[in-house]
Amino acid sequence: MNSGLKAEYHDHPGHTLIYFLSIWLEFLKSLSLISFSSYNDIQNFETLEKDFTQVVIFSRLFNFFISFSIVYSISNILKLNKVERLTRYLLILSIIFSQTFLNSIGHIRTEMLSAGCIFLALLYFLKLIKNNFLNRKYIIFSGFFVLLSIFCKWQSIFVLVVFPFIFLMYEKKKILSSLNNFELRYIHIYFNLFFLVCIGLLCKKYMHGLNFIIIPFALIFLIFFISIINERYFNKEEFINIFIFYFLIGIGLGFILLIAFKPFHTNNIGMVLNFIGSGNMFISSENPYTYKFSDILELLILSIKNIDYYTAKIVSNRFNEIFIFLLFLYIFLNDFNKKNIKVFINYIFILFFIIAIFSTRPQLNYTIYIAPIMYIFFGIINISNKKIFNSLISLIIIFNFVNSFEIIQNHKLITEYESICNQTSLNKKNFFWDRMRSDIFINICK
Repeated sequence: MNSGLKAEYHDHPGHTLIYFLSIWLEFLKSLSLISFSSYNDIQNFETLEKDFTQVVIFSRLFNFFISFSIVYSISNILKLNKVERLTRYLLILSIIFSQTFLNSIGHIRTEMLSAGCIFLALLYFLKLIKNNFLNRKYIIFSGFFVLLSIFCKWQSIFVLVVFPFIFLMYEKKKILSSLNNFELRYIHIYFNLFFLVCIGLLCKKYMHGLNFIIIPFALIFLIFFISIINERYFNKEEFINIFIFYFLIGIGLGFILLIAFKPFHTNNIGMVLNFIGSGNMFISSENPYTYKFSDILELLILSIKNIDYYTAKIVSNRFNEIFIFLLFLYIFLNDFNKKNIKVFINYIFILFFIIAIFSTRPQLNYTIYIAPIMYIFFGIINISNKKIFNSLISLIIIFNFVNSFEIIQNHKLITEYESICNQTSLNKKNFFWDRMRSDIFINICK
């Protein structure tokens, strides 16, 4: 991007991460902390290996800053749920030292920022219902972070889908709301129609084949989600139009940010609007633009086949997640009441759904989407004996802390000069590395 190129992936957008990372590198270049921030800056090939290593190290530092989006969102969700300070701090430490969290920091991938943004969206959705009056800015913030998350990695859509079931676990309340002058004139409704026409035109231009099935499902989900919030907290006919307007404003602001300062490839829009097809292409090597319902059936069958394997993989590789689940089960059995039963049923459904969806491509990197949800429930469920709970969480922290040294050791920076510079690697075609190979690696290996 810093060289004027338009970034694109073939299986997900990745745009949000690449976009912010390019701005970060330009900022470091302006401070003379790195020697180059684009292909166009590369001039002194004699120190290129050292300079390129600095870029990688500072990029990892940016990845560390990204991780605070998850810590901030989960910490504030727990705070909203009135989890006492000590318990909240222990839960956050448990997340920070978990293998899922450290593994996501340890290499630069899109899941960390995507997960951070989708949980920030959840935070502002929850702030909306925790208020005593309708605060429209929370809807805008939610739409803003949903857009950033999806344009980072569209898999976050599957976390968004379970949000209504999280809201079902909270108690009903009456939130005061009244129409402002803008809404009394129905201007927001006209804007909604304009936005929906624009989205329809984008779908017509960029959406293909089987992916058109997304439109009815998206509308059903949106109405379902808004209806749950409205029925439980506002109970006003006007709320649906109000929510859609401010949510789309947030989405619009997020999109403007993503195209404002760097080149934008319209293929990123295609990746979002064709996520069923692109996912099918990457998993099953099928044409992403064909119109075959058998492709969806194949993905569902693949999910069913892999769910036991993926669950076992998570259990054997992610101590923190399985122990947190067992701890939740222990609390549920010891504090058996009507509210906890409702929470537990939703908890099991959400975990099963997300694990089943990600089982189509059972990657451990995706647990960064799953793990934070497991902690959110501790703020909803009733815990009678907090001393025992805090003690058990402390044991998890100790285990994770000891285990973290091995994880960090495995993720330390390795230049891998021999691996990069052998002729097999230099001559092997790679979709992502071709430009880096011609402009950087060949010069490093001279």
